[in-house]
Amino acid sequence: MNFKYSFIFLFFIQLAIRYSNAKVTVDTICKNGKLIQMSNHFECLCSTGYALKNESTCEPIVVCDKLENKDKVCREYATCVNQANAVPNVLRCECLNGYISPQGICKPIKCNNYDCAAGKCIIDGVNPVCSCDIGKILQNGKCTGTGQTKCSLKCKTQEECKLNGKHYECVAKTQAPGTGGGAGTTTPPANGSFMNGMSIFSIIALFVMYIAVI
Repeated sequence: MNFKYSFIFLFFIQLAIRYSNAKVTVDTICKNGKLIQMSNHFECLCSTGYALKNESTCEPIVVCDKLENKDKVCREYATCVNQANAVPNVLRCECLNGYISPQGICKPIKCNNYDCAAGKCIIDGVNPVCSCDIGKILQNGKCTGTGQTKCSLKCKTQEECKLNGKHYECVAKTQAPGTGGGAGTTTPPANGSFMNGMSIFSIIALFVMYIAVI
């Protein structure tokens, strides 16, 4: 019986870690980048000269021309690795496990050939879904409808939420203090993933409830 409880406990802990670390939420702090918002998800936009190694961490971009750059970021979701069946100690830039680059841009394998029109494919839990550019909404599974999404970014006092092309981001206010502003709200996008709102504490709470009923 103790073994059974231990196994279940480990399962819940792994589940909690997976979803608390993997998903970017309105409260995520982007390392070496800034948080931006599309129609129904948040993501980290890296500073110039940096690229994403995971969903919330940007690292300096390197060239895979020397061995000390092994495992370092060479582009978004890609690192320098040893070439398979090639000259020893020669590195090449390859996508991380679970990603593919049919057009030179690493994206989740499940998003390969997934057409979103005016948006991008993201993984919501385990399934590919479309997150639309601001100004577009889902229609029959694609970003072909027209509609607005409210900015939900938690901008600082001296910042305001602005539309920058296809996404929202926090920028420094241009008007004098006290003349009003467009600071983001604290309400996450209505179409956001349920798992994005779950924390490790809520998953552990589910585990405790499960133990109580059995």
